[in-house]
Amino acid sequence: MADRPIIFSAPMVNALLAGRKTQTRRIIKPQPVWNSSCGDRDGFWSGDAFMRVSSRFAAGDRLWVREAFAEHPGGTILDAAGGCEDFIAPYVEYRADTARPCIGKWRSPIHMPRSLSRLTLTVTDVRVQRVQEITEADAKAEGVDWEEVCCGDHKMSSGCCGQPIARSPAEVYGRLWNHLHGPGAWEADPYVVALTFAVAQKHIDA
Repeated sequence: MADRPIIFSAPMVNALLAGRKTQTRRIIKPQPVWNSSCGDRDGFWSGDAFMRVSSRFAAGDRLWVREAFAEHPGGTILDAAGGCEDFIAPYVEYRADTARPCIGKWRSPIHMPRSLSRLTLTVTDVRVQRVQEITEADAKAEGVDWEEVCCGDHKMSSGCCGQPIARSPAEVYGRLWNHLHGPGAWEADPYVVALTFAVAQKHIDA
């Protein structure tokens, strides 16, 4: 078992907090090379690619979530009415919770220290697969709500961005994948590591 950081965007943090997200998929880099001589889609792993992927994550691993944040030494804090009031102790704000920080600027998730993480994921299953192998159930477990997942400020399910109305959570996930990774990323059908996990809304050392 190992403890590792993992980055999530604000919408995905909200999905974790709401209990909708229990899976994530990450592109394997470099992509595995398959021996196609067997005449089979799966083929055989070339070299030690499979061992590298398999050994990076394992059931029982704990992942502490990094997210966009603002850390303040004290002096002001956002109150319930939406204003700022004097506050002495240091505090932290999370982008998933509010549109803008009370003072200062949002910091990238990559800079979040372990001490400020508020979500811990315990890995229960690890799979290596093509991204397009995602099922409807998997798409829902990714936190996709096809009535709510957005492309910019518009609902994908309403046919935004010049696209037709999405017909399923998996189709929305495909659009979201392109939104995150660039045009054609879904069509490229890369190999990914698919992690299933249990979510605990507490610090990893709590």
